[in-house]
Amino acid sequence: MVGDNMVCPVCNGKDVGKIGENQYFCWNCHVEFNTAAEVYMISEEGNLTKVSASGR
Repeated sequence: MVGDNMVCPVCNGKDVGKIGENQYFCWNCHVEFNTAAEVYMISEEGNLTKVSASGR
């Protein structure tokens, strides 16, 4: 799940960009996530709300 093989844990899309250290953004479903598979939705105000975490 790291590097060029990064996929979104929500939609499995490959249109993912790195936005910070261990932080990524999916252009398909518009969520942020990290390498721990914690997923965040972005509010209209720009706040992040955690929506899930993987137990892996």
